[in-house]
Amino acid sequence: MRVLARVVLGTGALIAVLVAFGMFLSAWEPAHMHYPAPENESAFLRTYSLKRVVLPFVDPPGGISDHTGSAGVAGEDKVEHTADFGESFPMRSDRRVPLMQAVYNDLGQQLRTSGMQILSQSGDVSTGFKIRYRSGKSFGAVSISPLTPGKVQRNMPLPFGLEDVEVAVEIREKWFPKGLSSDMAQALP
Repeated sequence: MRVLARVVLGTGALIAVLVAFGMFLSAWEPAHMHYPAPENESAFLRTYSLKRVVLPFVDPPGGISDHTGSAGVAGEDKVEHTADFGESFPMRSDRRVPLMQAVYNDLGQQLRTSGMQILSQSGDVSTGFKIRYRSGKSFGAVSISPLTPGKVQRNMPLPFGLEDVEVAVEIREKWFPKGLSSDMAQALP
């Protein structure tokens, strides 16, 4: 009987310790987690628009299809934001290079207007572009994919010299509540 009482008492104490530990963890985690919010997004990420730069390149029969998405990931030492922008539309085939240059130049302008410091730029029209930037506690990278054929189903083919294209821009940004040192920025992809 005594052995049974000790086992029950020991098991009860173990359960009480585990419950207390679980309560501690549930109280500790929210206090130390940082969640995605407009306050930890850069002004650039909050205001970026691809549509206005591609509109001048849309040719008849017209029509533009946009597809965008965004997500965020909470963390103790950083918050990650992602945003994808895509536009599909018909355009003249000979305007592919000017379109890519316009998207690239517009991105640089929007970054500077939003107060971002551009850390590096690379790529070209055929392989796409990548721009790394930072501001305050935020670090980010923008990727412009090379143009791809648009996924439009048409009843009639486009007139000669026109093609459906898709422009895609991907933004990945990290916000660090304690700030970001230059060494950390260089180590990030």
